[in-house]
Amino acid sequence: MKQWNKKIHGGNEKLFLKSAWVPIKQLIGEKKVLNHPLLHTAFFLILKKHIPKYKTVLLSLCTATRPYSVGRKWKKYIEEFGNRVDLVVISNGGIVPKEFWYSYPFLNYDAGIHEDDALYKKLMYERMMKFFKKHKYDYVVANFSPRQRNFEPAEQSLSKLKADCFIKDYTLVPDQTTYMKAQKQGWVGGRMFPDLHPIIFQKITEYINMFSSKEKRQHEK
Repeated sequence: MKQWNKKIHGGNEKLFLKSAWVPIKQLIGEKKVLNHPLLHTAFFLILKKHIPKYKTVLLSLCTATRPYSVGRKWKKYIEEFGNRVDLVVISNGGIVPKEFWYSYPFLNYDAGIHEDDALYKKLMYERMMKFFKKHKYDYVVANFSPRQRNFEPAEQSLSKLKADCFIKDYTLVPDQTTYMKAQKQGWVGGRMFPDLHPIIFQKITEYINMFSSKEKRQHEK
């Protein structure tokens, strides 16, 4: 699929029949997206329908382009990691595994600028806890920089999930040191794609390789 125009209704009906689709204007703006009942329902439907393929998952932010897979970051992640880990978008619109990227409403919602960081962090923490208690992943690579608002709820939820034995291990990439090294070199490819900087991308790759190797050894036992 080519890049989708978010102003035109679109997507498959894995989550909602077309009769349940809402006017697009209801899904524009962060406060509307964070509070809309349809997106809360979408999250719970994903909880019910998602089936993990791998024991390791890579989390990262959404992109302005839809579907996410046409954006530079997720296109690269699919090429490099798509046959080794589950790919999951973290967004104002919820937690969205790859099999739902082409499902309504994820081609249409548009949160835009940040409007309510406190609510965003609260919802992300709650959704992370529910998602990883429901779906039994062993390892989580959370691709959020220390400067992003996602970092705090990711660290809080994943540390709690590990302590309570819902996951075996996790990492947040990049850490402050890695981010500063990349920043000092300059943003190769532009500031819009810091995670594709060779230093940061290498760290993501290292952790995926490490967790995938652990997963393979456990499977062979």
